[in-house]
Amino acid sequence: MRKIFLDTETTGISAKGGHRIVEIAAIEELKETTSRNYFHSYVNPEREIDSHAEAVHGISDNYVKDKPLFSEIVEDFIRFIYGAEVFIHNSPFDESFINNELKLMGFNKTLDSFCKVTDTLRIAKKLHPKDSNSLDALCARYSVDDSARTVHGALIDAEILARVYSKMKPNTYRQVETISH
Repeated sequence: MRKIFLDTETTGISAKGGHRIVEIAAIEELKETTSRNYFHSYVNPEREIDSHAEAVHGISDNYVKDKPLFSEIVEDFIRFIYGAEVFIHNSPFDESFINNELKLMGFNKTLDSFCKVTDTLRIAKKLHPKDSNSLDALCARYSVDDSARTVHGALIDAEILARVYSKMKPNTYRQVETISH
């Protein structure tokens, strides 16, 4: 099964509160190659970006105003992730936004209809129950260089997650089956 690492950036912290996706990226784990197969797009959220969200990811209203709507990228996105195991750090957050976008388009399917979703935060918490398991903490714990990241971004965070998981996975083979959903 193909392994894909996914991240989103959003207008705020709650899809239920009307916040939307402004950036989405998915990177396929490839063996023995230096290039990666990936999907990446900025998205016009059709609403303003909260100032605290912009401070986290650096994406402004002006930057995304001419970007495609989610409905214009959804087919390519689904085609890319279809049938794969998709790893997301704190998957309930990203899934809620993707599922909300699908719902707004009139789809009655959710992300897990197209792929198997595995939450790497749940894996990390099982491996390190008493430690911080943020992506930053995992980078430090597994000696993954994240110095190129000056702000959060879906593409760089998906890349970092892929590198963290490659260091984590020797410890997870027996545990993944019991904690993915």
